[in-house]
Formats: sequence, structure tokens, C-alpha cells
Amino acid sequence: AVPKGMVLRLNNAAGTVVIEGWSRDAVRLIADRDRHDRIKISQSPGMLDLSAVSPAGLAEVDYKVNVPEWMPLMLSAFESPIVVKGIKAPVLATSIRGDVTCTGGSGNRRLSSVEGRVQSADTKCDVTAGSIDRH
Repeated sequence: AVPKGMVLRLNNAAGTVVIEGWSRDAVRLIADRDRHDRIKISQSPGMLDLSAVSPAGLAEVDYKVNVPEWMPLMLSAFESPIVVKGIKAPVLATSIRGDVTCTGGSGNRRLSSVEGRVQSADTKCDVTAGSIDRH
């Protein structure tokens, strides 16, 4: 369970990140990872942090996370595509080597990728999007 006003911050090195809004005031996390990689969950006032650590250095995790529709998101990734669906709160999503896609919902969007495609569709909000090098 998460209280209103909480922000989700997720950092991922490699793998996919899929975040979907739902009507519950709770976060559900499904993570597909190597058995040696650990998911680190920490909470501070107003912030829920998700990340992964690996004894090999770089953890590769596929995240599927359901969050309350009202929950703002701060997502960053290195070699990960990011998909956000149905969030009615601000979204900041940045990937270095992965596509960033945001569909449905409302709340301002700041979406970027250095080497990936950036897309936003069916949203009722202001969108700032950019990509530097799309092959």
C-alpha cells in the first residue's frame, strides 16, 4: 500500500520497464531477473525507490509494475525500453539506449532517449519529448 503523494522512482540498467496505472492505492512489482540479482526497494518520505543490484556489476531486470493512476513517476534507464500506460500524474522517463513510450492518462510528460524512439499517444497533457540519435 502507498499513501497519496508518494512518487515512484525506478532506475534500471538493462531489461524492460513497463509501468501500468490501476485503481488501487498499492504498488505491485513483478521482476524477471537473474537469481543472483537483487531488487532493492526503499522508501523515504514521499518517495518509493526501486532498483537492482548484481554481484556481477550490471543487473538485467525486466520490470512490470502496477501503480496507482495518481502516482507521479521518475524513471531512468540505461539499456532499457520504457513503456508507461494509463498514468494520471506527471511522468519523467529517460532512457539512454531504449525507446520511451507513454500512452493514455493525463499529467505532464517529459520523455527522452539518447538512442531510441520517443512516443506519446492518447494523453490529455503537455508533452515534452526528445531523442538525440535514432538509427
